[in-house]
Amino acid sequence: MASDDRLRVWDVATGRLKSSLTMRANFHRFSSDARFLAAWTGEDARFNLYSVWDVTSGKRLRQFKGRRTRVSDLAISPDGLRAGVGREDGE
Repeated sequence: MASDDRLRVWDVATGRLKSSLTMRANFHRFSSDARFLAAWTGEDARFNLYSVWDVTSGKRLRQFKGRRTRVSDLAISPDGLRAGVGREDGE
């Protein structure tokens, strides 16, 4: 994560910047085809916030609120339609 709250996605084969996403993510995972990114974007006073991003366009597709608890894992389906969160309290 860069100090300017941008997550940069690079094409490893070419070394070129593929996209730049504006977020302050504490935890993130790519879908298996790398088209989508699920991110735990932090906490507000009562909720954890989760976002799903389109990596190519750099746009946030959806944001969700969940109960406040520590996130231990995050996953997203290849089609970007489903996301799952593992939490330390086991829920």
